[in-house]
Amino acid sequence: MLSNVLPMTARNSGPSNPDNAILIAGVSKTFDTRGGAVKALDNVSLNLRGGEFVSVVGPSGCGKSTLLTILAGLKKASTGKVTIGATPVNGPFKNSGIVFQKDVLMEWRTALDNILLQVELRGLRKKDYVDRALDLLAKVNLQDFANKYPRELSGGMRQRVSICRALIHDPPILLMDEPFGALDALTRDEISADLTRICEETGKTVVFITHSIAEAVHLSDRVIVMSARPGKIIDDIRIDLPRPRQIQVRDTPEFGLYAQRIRAKLMAPQAP
Repeated sequence: MLSNVLPMTARNSGPSNPDNAILIAGVSKTFDTRGGAVKALDNVSLNLRGGEFVSVVGPSGCGKSTLLTILAGLKKASTGKVTIGATPVNGPFKNSGIVFQKDVLMEWRTALDNILLQVELRGLRKKDYVDRALDLLAKVNLQDFANKYPRELSGGMRQRVSICRALIHDPPILLMDEPFGALDALTRDEISADLTRICEETGKTVVFITHSIAEAVHLSDRVIVMSARPGKIIDDIRIDLPRPRQIQVRDTPEFGLYAQRIRAKLMAPQAP
């Protein structure tokens, strides 16, 4: 059995930071629609250690993105609660960064000014963050594109800018909703490497929504597997692969076993 060959404790898990920890307790979400009530999430409970990179995979429509918006405080759970550090999430959680599948850049602002928009909206002094914005651009190899407009950037470059915008205020929590879904495979791998490096340097807690099993295993300390709607947690897998994690790790037998376990869970018939 896979459980006999896959260790359940990640080698790379460092000291937990309780200020970055996320507690999800009994969260359910039901939407009222014209066709009646639709239950998106059903009694989801998770405890994320501070500094963990946690991916969530599951079928389309299983409530992955809904869970992320509840963590961000953009939607309210129908039942249950979310706590980040010692703070209950009852509205928009300001001390987080969010990256969506679409980059949502302002076409009339340069890359640098798009990043600094986050600072302006938070009422912070723009000039205090220019150097940090330039440093973030350098970390994702866009140091020569600070004054370019979105129309002058490729899709991968635009998404790198959106990641920098989410990080400019140095949030302890990074929430990412299929941020690489619209990118080609090579660009996904390149940005994944940038993201992994930044997160390892900063120790942020990351919740990452993806449809890609390989991406989830490659990036994560843990992979949460969800059922079809209404979304329930059907597996919680610790990924015990050494860091720094290179793309070549995908060719190893250990990586293949993790991917096999996740795929088997997603394909198995679910009890009603």
